[in-house]
Amino acid sequence: MKLKHGFNIVEKEYEPFENSSTILEFLGKIRRKEQLPSRITVIGLEILLSNSANNNEMVEYIRNILRNGQSNGLIKPNAVIQFKIDGKISKDTSTKIKVKNDYIDIESLFSSQIIRMAPDWIYAVR
Repeated sequence: MKLKHGFNIVEKEYEPFENSSTILEFLGKIRRKEQLPSRITVIGLEILLSNSANNNEMVEYIRNILRNGQSNGLIKPNAVIQFKIDGKISKDTSTKIKVKNDYIDIESLFSSQIIRMAPDWIYAVR
């Protein structure tokens, strides 16, 4: 399956993109108002979330940066962003990432609806 325009969180790389970045580099580029490639793989999201002192604050911080990137035209409407995680995607009452023995709720990471495309792939509608 081909990834969709917008934000894709995947357990395995669905499409090999020419451009890749760590989550910190990716968020830093948005904060510095640098244009992002239209197709990019971002790694380390689950590490940043699991190592933060407060998951909810970190999720809100990332959501605000992504929203600013979209509203400032740094993340184009046709961009395909592939967040490759080292963990499992889980869904009960909300969508979560299981990293080691921790479950990190990512429902509020995106300002839009999350759709499960496959057991190892979720997509945030833009």
